Amino acid sequence: MTELEDLLLGYVLLEIIVLSNFIIVLIAYRLYSKTRRQITGTLGLCIYFIGFAFFSYISDISLRSSGDIYPAMIFASFMFVFCGIIFIYLVERDMKKIGISFIKTSLYSSIYALITCSVVVVFFVSGELEAYLISVPFMGLAIAWLYIGLKYIKSMSTMELFQRHNPKFWFMFGFTLSGFSLFLLVFAADYPLLILVKDAFILIGCISIAYSWKNLPNVNELDWILIIRRLIVIESNTNVPIYDFIFQTKTLEEETDRTIEDREAPTDSNLIAGAMSGINNLIGEILSSSGGLDEITYSNFKIIFHRRSNIICILISEESRLEHRFRLETFGINFEKRFFNELINFDGEISAFEETDELIQEIFS
Repeated sequence: MTELEDLLLGYVLLEIIVLSNFIIVLIAYRLYSKTRRQITGTLGLCIYFIGFAFFSYISDISLRSSGDIYPAMIFASFMFVFCGIIFIYLVERDMKKIGISFIKTSLYSSIYALITCSVVVVFFVSGELEAYLISVPFMGLAIAWLYIGLKYIKSMSTMELFQRHNPKFWFMFGFTLSGFSLFLLVFAADYPLLILVKDAFILIGCISIAYSWKNLPNVNELDWILIIRRLIVIESNTNVPIYDFIFQTKTLEEETDRTIEDREAPTDSNLIAGAMSGINNLIGEILSSSGGLDEITYSNFKIIFHRRSNIICILISEESRLEHRFRLETFGINFEKRFFNELINFDGEISAFEETDELIQEIFS
């Protein structure tokens, strides 16, 4: 290889190194925008990505340099380890908040990191440090990262939002690929082109992890079942309520704390049905393209609508969650399928729909 070819190769490698790590930082920023500036596991993943990108960039540049590569790589690896422990801690914080039991890996990870990083420093000072030893701290932490990530994802597995995107596969794929890329560091000093392979694996792996995490519900979504109050099904041709299910009742203390306006707010099924019909008729022309209202705020509640050919499903909740929409849609599809004949031949008799309780247990639990 001529000097010019070597120069061109070095330039191309540098461009790819900068570009791939910039994309990882960009992914971290996009994930950060999802956090709404809240301290959550998603923020922890952003910090993890930034640490990963920093270590990847410094190690790539160090391996291309002719000087002592160890000081910069050691510093970068320690920063990566620190960012990884923050990720573990914040995910554990989310899981503790929603009552999920787990092994406290943040404590064990911190102890492991402290010991292994100290060993790296000792070997460096003694002049006996080898390249593979630098990767020991975060290679061991990879077990903790994988455990805590999968545990968190598994806690979402009952949610309809989770089941529609299968994030577990993408997290496993991305983590395995990006983790394997770190093993290539051992050989990258002798085979510079492996830097390209390593960066490609890291980039694809981080994109896959970000994709899996992006499709996870926010931790605040996990209380969806606790804030549902009522489900009403209305026959769409007559606006007659054919099913009404109350999820929770207020305690005496909660009832006392309600304002007079709240107590006087109409909650009878017929009144809600009439109000919904009146509102839809009033702005029917404006919303004709979308089929009517999807959600309104009524007193201190959110009222979510899902329309089908024969029924209108109304879910009343304290707050609106994306999971509510998925569950309500699933309920509507199954309700219409189960009671198709009764709906087609509806004559005002609603006793046939009493078996809906089983469907409620199946979908809203």
